[in-house]
Amino acid sequence: MNIGFIIVSVLMVFSLLSPIQSTNANPAMEGSTITFCEDSDGFPPYLWAEKVNNSGLTQARGFNAEVIEKVLAKHNMHALFIFIPWKRCLQNVKNNNGAQVALDMIYTEERATEYILTRHLFTTNAYFFYSRKHYPNGISIESPADLIKTGVVCGRFGSNYTGYGVNNDDVLRTAHSFKKLLQLLEVGRCDIFLARYEVLLGYKLLEEDLFSGIDLGCDLIPGIKPTKFHMGISRDYKFAEELNMLINAGISEMESSGELEQIMQKYLSKLK
Repeated sequence: MNIGFIIVSVLMVFSLLSPIQSTNANPAMEGSTITFCEDSDGFPPYLWAEKVNNSGLTQARGFNAEVIEKVLAKHNMHALFIFIPWKRCLQNVKNNNGAQVALDMIYTEERATEYILTRHLFTTNAYFFYSRKHYPNGISIESPADLIKTGVVCGRFGSNYTGYGVNNDDVLRTAHSFKKLLQLLEVGRCDIFLARYEVLLGYKLLEEDLFSGIDLGCDLIPGIKPTKFHMGISRDYKFAEELNMLINAGISEMESSGELEQIMQKYLSKLK
């Protein structure tokens, strides 16, 4: 499949038989600021830091920022987005140390124990990427197990690839950026690398020449369902349960009205 194919993002649809109920914030929460953390590199098109003119300051942009700000504004609450190394983000939220919510979290039983996970906000698709210079006829696989048989499978440092149908130990995770992954692919150090299709294209919003000099091929990994991304709320935050309820209710209301999909398409349309 060519890199320019149309992206389809699937948002969860709740049963029409289940009414959406509005949730009011605890009065003690009104006027407060909730700090959300994200990986230093961001997660475009869902969230990234954009420079404001020549001021040296940055502002959070993307689907997540717009949705979260709208949800909290209904309760006279505010959102602050910070970009720090992912492991530190998770640890800080777990300990309620400078951040109450970690964004773009994939469900695991361990995380469901350590954090309060919101309903999912969006889904992405698991793809494998390869260089057409080395594989001019493409790469055909029938299952995730075939990925390992192809050759060296690469991924980003610290990332979890079990959602791609492979074991983390089978993935060479040394690259600290997508740019480095593309370089490894081009020089033949990797046969394929794994990534979320929407996110990889999202990084092109930040670095227009990301794909220059490489003929990149890709395809959907067979048998892998779209991955749901949640927010993880610190269990040590005193209003954690209330925050979870109002976030879930706010997202569901926006979904029911069609506003959530409208916002999503606004950002996905930039990737075509």
